[in-house]
Amino acid sequence: SFAPTELATASVQVARGRLSGAEVALEPARFTYDGRAKEPAVTVSLGGEALEPGADYEVAFKGNVGAGTATATVTGKGEYAGSRTVEFEIGKAAQSISAAKACSASVKAKGSGKARALAGKATVDLAKKAKVSAKTKVAYAKIGNVGGKKIAIVKNGKVTLKKGLKTGTYKVKVKLTAPEGRNFEKAKAKTITLTVTVK
Repeated sequence: SFAPTELATASVQVARGRLSGAEVALEPARFTYDGRAKEPAVTVSLGGEALEPGADYEVAFKGNVGAGTATATVTGKGEYAGSRTVEFEIGKAAQSISAAKACSASVKAKGSGKARALAGKATVDLAKKAKVSAKTKVAYAKIGNVGGKKIAIVKNGKVTLKKGLKTGTYKVKVKLTAPEGRNFEKAKAKTITLTVTVK
């Protein structure tokens, strides 16, 4: 006699739907850069049915720190398969230039009487004197012709007083600008005054 044959049964999970056709909503859909990762709230629905996060899908974010276009990818779980990627925006942050409105410096000259003048080049670090700072690199430009070519400003914010600059007080107006950067908007220009006394 033969023993009855025992049939093995297997449970096969079939996907109810593919998330490539899902509706994915992000809230909010736009952020402003602040150096931190942005993760909007994600809701997913398929065929009018709201899906359950964690049970029906998982979410992964990419490029969600710096300004620009970031993505959220929902990937199906359990009864759902496939994935869908949607984009959201991280806008550039505003920036401003911080600096003292006015600052001063004095330089000693050599010689006597009307002949007194700088015997050599002297430098005043305007960036430090005025405590200049911004999110992007600040550029410096002299406004007007005070001191002529004897007073020049280089890009790093150092004021060069050249040999032969006569004794006296010079009020040098300087325009500060900070350009648009990877994560920041262009700053509003600022004007400061440096008073240089050669004595």
